[in-house]
Amino acid sequence: MALNMAPEKKESKKTSKTSADSAQGGREAIESIVIAIVLAFLFRAFEAEAFVIPTGSMAPTLQGRHKDVECPECSYQYRSGASIDTEVSEGPVVATTCPMCFYTYELESEDGSDISHTGDRILVNKFAYEAPLGEPERWDVIVFKYPGNAKQNYIKRLVGLPNEVLKIRHGDIFIQKEASGPFEIARKSPDKLIHMLQLVHDSDYVVPILNKMGWPLRWQSTREDSSWTIDDGGRSFHAKASGDLDWLRYQHFPIRFKEWGEIKQREREGDNSLGDLKAEPTLITDFYAYNTQSRQKRQQENGRDYFYFVHPTDRSADIGMHWVGDLAVELQVEVVSDTGTMILDLVEAGRHHRCQIDLATGTATLSIDDGQLAFDGGNTEATAQTNVSGPGSYDIRFSNVDNELLLWVNGRVCQFNEPTTYPVDPNSRPVTSDDEPGDLSPVGIGLKDAEVHVEGLRIYRDIYYVAGGIGGDYRPGGSSDIYGQLKDPKSWNQRGNIFDRRNELIFEMKEDQFFPLGDNSPYSRDGRLWGPDHWVDRDLLIGKAILIYWPHALRIPLPFTDRSIPALPNLKRMGLIR
Repeated sequence: MALNMAPEKKESKKTSKTSADSAQGGREAIESIVIAIVLAFLFRAFEAEAFVIPTGSMAPTLQGRHKDVECPECSYQYRSGASIDTEVSEGPVVATTCPMCFYTYELESEDGSDISHTGDRILVNKFAYEAPLGEPERWDVIVFKYPGNAKQNYIKRLVGLPNEVLKIRHGDIFIQKEASGPFEIARKSPDKLIHMLQLVHDSDYVVPILNKMGWPLRWQSTREDSSWTIDDGGRSFHAKASGDLDWLRYQHFPIRFKEWGEIKQREREGDNSLGDLKAEPTLITDFYAYNTQSRQKRQQENGRDYFYFVHPTDRSADIGMHWVGDLAVELQVEVVSDTGTMILDLVEAGRHHRCQIDLATGTATLSIDDGQLAFDGGNTEATAQTNVSGPGSYDIRFSNVDNELLLWVNGRVCQFNEPTTYPVDPNSRPVTSDDEPGDLSPVGIGLKDAEVHVEGLRIYRDIYYVAGGIGGDYRPGGSSDIYGQLKDPKSWNQRGNIFDRRNELIFEMKEDQFFPLGDNSPYSRDGRLWGPDHWVDRDLLIGKAILIYWPHALRIPLPFTDRSIPALPNLKRMGLIR
């Protein structure tokens, strides 16, 4: 991703003052001088240059040129790219696909959804890596001069350090630090992880027409006599469980472009039935809202121009079609009872990674497959004391990412008495059966002898680093219907299946060489694609990206017109870059 650089213009305004407000004016003058001095030091440190993100290779962490969209079906607000980090020339963006309900929305000038916004403006600490201030660290967001053209500035995430051998395999990063030594998975710190997770599902966003037609909700109980009740169309849940564990489980039901077309046709005809449509659960994949732009193409026929859409799934069969087993779940829990047990369950490759919380004492216990797989310390359980004890409201996050289990309560990471990292088969793949849905129901909340109210359910996935070029990392051979295989368990172990066709890449770094990757891996032109010189030399490093100081301004409508202007600062997106 090349960065645009332009000096920031500084404007001053003269204001006249009367004698009545001279004292006030004097104080304001002093304040202005102090602010100017502070800004001078800041601008000196950052050389007062505005680094503008032009493309989406670091999305959603950093936004390039993009469009702000609100889905008309579920009201989820998301951003879709208006430029991509490739050399492919494509037509204008005319439609995007919502990452929550998968509705493809044709952009309209009337509501402003077709407006393209400039990318984020960021500040870069150019002295962060100067001796003796510090060294580049893995997962830093760095700015550097592109090795193929030192006049271009690029921004990526640092994943490989000097004197390492790096492997990209099945979406994860593995590091070999010593010759002939083992490759070990590169883990993110809890602080880095929560800023790199990608949202998959948010229970706050429901689709009225789908509920009316009877399309299955993502979260459902697993037995007929369940105490779980669904409220507000699927936004919240309540249970008063006793006896055996009572499960509420998630299934992933993406709706394809053609299926949405049939649903909207039935809605126009006043038919509130699904007809022949059937919802089938599938695996969670590396779907990016930023990459869902549908482009307009032109072709000539009989001397006339015709325009048509190119849907993302038509452009490349494997974009956003890689299974991601590294997941996290967030929930807001209102505990009503004094005692009981709540279990959070994350499934990957058929393994159940569980966090059991005693609601009376607050003790959290981690285990994998009921103790059949031990943690790296050799123990089959790890415990921590939390404040989830007795009635009250709690924000909980549980993750299984990079072969490590982590738990947060009310925003703080819980410290366990044993390591919570674990070893697994590097060739693992999804598992399901008639008796055990496994990876087709990858998240669950279990309750026993307790009463709780749950809302704000969110599921996240880890970044999947593609071991290939733009698009995907599947080697040739086998069926090209990637989506069909993802939802067809019978194909998962057949010859030529997509999981056997996953590629891997290996890169070696020497002294003072660094390896960068984009967060939006399917659409990032980074070290994977640079040819033999896949690294960034130390002398090409510019600095560490630390702050989004000006995302595009929010637009406000002009009175008595159908137009709007960018006028309000976008405070929500201002902040530190993690």
